[in-house]
Amino acid sequence: MNCKKLEGKNIICMSKNELKDLFEVAGKGFLLEQVSKQGYTLDDFRDNRTKMLEFIKGIKLVQKKEDHEIFSVLFVFSDFYEKDCEIGFELKRGASLNVGLSSL
Repeated sequence: MNCKKLEGKNIICMSKNELKDLFEVAGKGFLLEQVSKQGYTLDDFRDNRTKMLEFIKGIKLVQKKEDHEIFSVLFVFSDFYEKDCEIGFELKRGASLNVGLSSL
């Protein structure tokens, strides 16, 4: 994970695997419980967008906008990018890049 400045904006960038790890830590228990209750697997969502949309409509899967962005990047959009690319998120204005990444 690293931070970059792009056109005066602070961007935090990470590999697909780093993003998956972050998502798993943040909501793995809740997500897996809900997926299991509905009889799905995470691969079902990657392979069948309709199933993913049905699942999302049926429960409040994501609690915050940021969680929704991460879920979308991982399970909908990531296959459109090169294997070794980094995924970046713009930080709010005033967010400090001096925070140690290990604390995230």
